[in-house]
Amino acid sequence: MHKLTKRCPVCNSKMLGYTDITAGTVCEDVEQCTLCNYYYEYMYGHTTISVNQPLEEFRWSYNTPWEEAKPIQDAYQLAIRIARERRDASFNSV
Repeated sequence: MHKLTKRCPVCNSKMLGYTDITAGTVCEDVEQCTLCNYYYEYMYGHTTISVNQPLEEFRWSYNTPWEEAKPIQDAYQLAIRIARERRDASFNSV
């Protein structure tokens, strides 16, 4: 079942949210922006986020030590900021 849920952190449009079952695996939460290809997936304690899919992918899980997860999450935040700046620059150039 698809539903419009949260807003995309890159382009602020409503994202498509759903539970995905692929090859017997259940993804507990999937959110995807069809406008800018932002993708978020949470499955069994593991998080996968793609910004500018599939160019930049970030992964961590509930058992990833903080000293390893923190740099990944910082890089994710930087990728979001850069993607927003690219989007803003492309709007301003039109």
